[in-house]
Amino acid sequence: MASNYDILLPNAAFKTLNFQTSYSNALKGGKFPKEDIIEILQQPGCVALRYYFALDNTTNTNAIHIILCGVNSEGNDMLPSEGSQGKLKDNAITCPPYCGAPNELNHI
Repeated sequence: MASNYDILLPNAAFKTLNFQTSYSNALKGGKFPKEDIIEILQQPGCVALRYYFALDNTTNTNAIHIILCGVNSEGNDMLPSEGSQGKLKDNAITCPPYCGAPNELNHI
């Protein structure tokens, strides 16, 4: 079933090419294991995932990666804090070097 967030492959390919051209030294993307995503989504009250762009330091601004967190029904991040078990995920398996076969999104 289609949702408002579906995107057709040609449009997705155009957008990933724009990013990869603009940030030619940056990572193309990454993958998180299914278990990590399920661990976040199975938190009580979690209705969505949110991602944040992140850098390990400001000297390598092309080393862009993302941090995942759960989102509750009020639209708030579910963060680990006193009395809370919020889960955060970082350090996706990066592309490159682990990009899979060449395709319209990784432009290899």
